[in-house]
Amino acid sequence: MTKTTPISIGGLVLCGGDSRRMGQSKAWLMLNGQSILERVVTTVSSVCSEVVVAGRSGKSLPPLSIPVRYAYDDSKYAGPLAGMAAGMTLLEPTCDAVIVVACDHPLVQTKFLQALIDALGDEMAVVPEYEDRAYPLLGVYRISTLSTLKSQLASKNFRAMDFVRDCGAKLISAKDVAHEDGGLMSLKNVNTPEDWQRIQHGK
Repeated sequence: MTKTTPISIGGLVLCGGDSRRMGQSKAWLMLNGQSILERVVTTVSSVCSEVVVAGRSGKSLPPLSIPVRYAYDDSKYAGPLAGMAAGMTLLEPTCDAVIVVACDHPLVQTKFLQALIDALGDEMAVVPEYEDRAYPLLGVYRISTLSTLKSQLASKNFRAMDFVRDCGAKLISAKDVAHEDGGLMSLKNVNTPEDWQRIQHGK
């Protein structure tokens, strides 16, 4: 039996959005005494060797108790793919693959992320989907997909699902990686005050 060589996994937390629908920075929202950013960074750090937080230059972020590195995206209109490119570039020298999590997934679960990593195998990337919706900002990508990402950004194509397609990502049912996250809380994200109310009530 051929042994699989362990790979080095980096963590990339995206928090560069404008939070227009929320009306305030989502990274600073507090849940059970922690900012959303702190919660997500803590969870991501449990499954990877190092964490990079990708934000917008000049944007204030809450303090963190876990050591991280910061990658700054200066592209005002390029969306989350620009943050992914900045973070992956910083992680490229030390990591084989990156687990990407947007900071508006405050209930993301460690075992859900680990299951995504375990599903990578020989794939270029793994992205969960649920009820015909894919979650490209909650997936694992090999560092080698960075060249595809940079090419897409250079062509002014900022659609995350186009990157998922072009990098050859495998879409897998979120239920197949749920395991200890039976309620699929990892998929719940915060975009509006109404979303935030549901999150606070565990819905």
